[in-house]
Amino acid sequence: MLRTLKYTVTIIGLLSLVGLSFGSGFGLARFTTAAPLDPRIESPVYFKVFREAWGITQQNFVDPKALDPLRMTRGAIKGMLDSLGDPHTGYVDPQLYKFEQADLEGAFDGIGAQVGIQNRRLTVIAPMEGSPAEKAGIRPGDLILQIDGKDTTGMSVAEAVSKIRGQRGTKVKLSLLHEGDKRPTEVEIVRDQIKLPSTSRKILPGNIGYVRLAFFSEKVKDELKPVLESLVKGQVDGLVLDLRNNPGGLLDETISVASQFI
Repeated sequence: MLRTLKYTVTIIGLLSLVGLSFGSGFGLARFTTAAPLDPRIESPVYFKVFREAWGITQQNFVDPKALDPLRMTRGAIKGMLDSLGDPHTGYVDPQLYKFEQADLEGAFDGIGAQVGIQNRRLTVIAPMEGSPAEKAGIRPGDLILQIDGKDTTGMSVAEAVSKIRGQRGTKVKLSLLHEGDKRPTEVEIVRDQIKLPSTSRKILPGNIGYVRLAFFSEKVKDELKPVLESLVKGQVDGLVLDLRNNPGGLLDETISVASQFI
């Protein structure tokens, strides 16, 4: 579409085009089916230490009620893939995958706050603009101490998100510690539908068009096309495509976006 453009296109953060998100964001550009195991790997030698460690833990761990075989198995898989040292290879459990799929659809029910683990504490990365979280006074860097009265110590991001998200119109109560405060703050937030526009635009000084792609959702192609067409009609003298902090997304949509420039 943009082959007729005669101005310069500047791309910020090009590596985001191939970024694959894990943790906060979005992503999962490719899945593969399981290949047959190498017969050598099936040998007891390779799993002897693992079986011994599993058995010792099951027999001697101080709190038998805390032993969750499914959670332990998923932790082992995660550790195995983490040991490869590849930031683009990781394990996504079913719950987190469900959340990511909802995000890629461009909308979900919740409070509209990005959360993550920082210094082993559940922390607000940022509230989304205009969201219930922002209106409730949630700030970047807030520690989430409790969710509906449950202590978040040791809680995973997926578990926290599953408790914070919920049907619009329902409430969730959070105990927060604002940065610099000594006492926690209690807030009760009414959940709502959170829309995730993947594209935003503005005109910079010098008649330069600016387009930011937050992530590659299944709607990004349809959102981007009219934005670019309006900039072309406005006869801007240049275009900045900002991909900073874009965590990735759907591979097909990434290709569709690139195709509008190539």
